[in-house]
Amino acid sequence: MPPRNFRIEFNDPWHFYDKSSKFTIACSVVGEYDAQMTKISKKQWLIAIAAGLAFTFFSAGFTAALLKSGFGSSEVAGWVQAIGATIGIGIAVWVPYQQRENAVRDEKVRSFHHALAVVDDLRGRVTGLQKTFAEGGRPLAFLTSNCAKFLQRYESLYDRELYTYLPGPIVNQITDMSGSFAGIETIVAATAARFENKPNHILPPRTLAPPPGAADPFEALFQKLDDLYTSLEGEAQAIAR
Repeated sequence: MPPRNFRIEFNDPWHFYDKSSKFTIACSVVGEYDAQMTKISKKQWLIAIAAGLAFTFFSAGFTAALLKSGFGSSEVAGWVQAIGATIGIGIAVWVPYQQRENAVRDEKVRSFHHALAVVDDLRGRVTGLQKTFAEGGRPLAFLTSNCAKFLQRYESLYDRELYTYLPGPIVNQITDMSGSFAGIETIVAATAARFENKPNHILPPRTLAPPPGAADPFEALFQKLDDLYTSLEGEAQAIAR
């Protein structure tokens, strides 16, 4: 499989050759590659290089002072103090930075887990609506109230805090479903009007029967929700690592 920093996202076939493992793959993808892992690697390299340069500088200065003036000289003591002060500053900068990074990562994980719970609930609700239309036997109020909650759940996926962390492809998946939700809302409204909006009217079996050859709107939406759940789950796992 391709390196972890390469997200398969282009429309045209793409051949990728990895020199380290000496293999070529062909894949079909849709969008952009994810450089998150690359950015992390660059950050770690910069920290390592800075630490290496600082170590080299202080080692050279300390060694030169030691050879020139001896261990008990004030020059050596000055270098020891400088090294200690630099280490202290590094720790004072690094610890809050790492705490902030961990806090952001934890918040991302919580946001994605919340989104997963919402999408899982939507999958259950779309299946429930489909079953209500197919089997009947429930009052009209059951259908309309469930549809209202169903739409509210979907709208919660547009939460601003969640959008802070969602990558573009997942945002597109969420917005692309709006037409499907609107379609189901229209179907439920038409069904309520058909039965004169009487909340206690018992729905007959096969209240909604798609024309032959037409796609089932509930099945189509369930598949989109299933794909969204898979995408969110993959992002949550990548963040948690």
